[in-house]
Order: sequence, then structure tokens, then C-alpha cells
Amino acid sequence: MKFGGLSEKEIEKITKLLGVEGIVFEIKADLDMIESNEESMKHNLRHLSSPSISTHVLSLDVEDDAFSKMSEDLKAKLLVFGITDQVPDELEFTNEKPELIQGELLNGNKRLIGKSLLHQLIIGGGALIIYFLIKEL
Repeated sequence: MKFGGLSEKEIEKITKLLGVEGIVFEIKADLDMIESNEESMKHNLRHLSSPSISTHVLSLDVEDDAFSKMSEDLKAKLLVFGITDQVPDELEFTNEKPELIQGELLNGNKRLIGKSLLHQLIIGGGALIIYFLIKEL
């Protein structure tokens, strides 16, 4: 299982907890978060909305059966960091592969930018028409 979007401090605390019980894990760069940061920088329109950049770009890979080896105390301590093998009842996944949350945030920014530009063009066009009408009179 992969748990991403973690900071260095969080990784440090989690590795200490996992090391006590001898759970095998691997620390990697969270490529999904890095890709999301790069995508956000492509839409660098800070005057409309600032890019959504995360500095938590580390991920923790734990074996799938690691949670069956963990004590309940360790599971409770990891839950503080949002690490669990249990899916909350409120979440329902309708498709096989859920979309990334960061990608959905970027889509919201794109919609805002598109609507804002359309409104600016309409208002600018209206002002230009009013200007020409006043100038003609």
C-alpha cells in the first residue's frame, strides 16, 4: 500500500513507529504529488488564483499484509497520520480507479479562469459598444 503526501517530519515519526514492530517499508518520492505540483504551475495565473503547491512530496510503501502483523496500538498511532487499511463507510468508489484529489482541485481553477475570461470579454465588449454609441451622439 502506498501512503503519499507526507512531510519529512511525518516520515521520521512514522518510521520510528514501524521500526519498533519490525514492519518492512520503503520511502519514496510521491510522484503523483510532484506531477500535480507541475500541473498546477502550468496554470500560473496568480492574479486570479494562486497555484496549489504541496511541499509534502514523500510517500511510504508498506506491504499489503503489514497491517495484519501490526498491533492495535500501532494501528491507532498510525491513524493519527491518516494511515490505515480500513476504508471509511462514507466513501463509495464507483469506478475502478478513483481520480486524484489534486487533479480535481486544478479542474476547479480551470473552470474559474474560463468563466472569468468570458465575463471580462462580455463586459469589455459592452463597454466598447456603449463608448461608440456615446461618441456617435
